[in-house]
Amino acid sequence: MRSNVLHVSVLNKNLNMIKLLLKHMSVYSINSMSKNLTSPLDLAYLLNINIQIKQDIIKLIRSKGGKRKE
Repeated sequence: MRSNVLHVSVLNKNLNMIKLLLKHMSVYSINSMSKNLTSPLDLAYLLNINIQIKQDIIKLIRSKGGKRKE
């Protein structure tokens, strides 16, 4: 398990890259776990940023089947 480019884009708060990636990634990749066992959606919830940007990132990932660690 390791981070993928979606993990990095979420950490960088790059909405345009997140949108692009989500158009081309499988649900499996969208929900992949990093070595810390966090999905990109988990990371979005952990971000300490403007609430609107955070909500936009969460909404985008969820719209493509993103899930939090169970």
